[in-house]
Amino acid sequence: MKVYVINRYGKKVDFEAAMNIMDDGLRNELHMDLAPCGEQEFYNAYCKTHADRFGEEFEPDKINGQW
Repeated sequence: MKVYVINRYGKKVDFEAAMNIMDDGLRNELHMDLAPCGEQEFYNAYCKTHADRFGEEFEPDKINGQW
């Protein structure tokens, strides 16, 4: 069964597919800081931290992300 989260534009995002393109180091760092937490909370935290660290939106969180 697929798990979906909602991006900031209200679009459904396949959580597992998004996890597959996350930066490994950042994903692991957030996992250590946030676990246990829900998928939506993790996704939101990842998107914010990704933008802060890399200076760009995480592709699945864009209005028309191409990933």
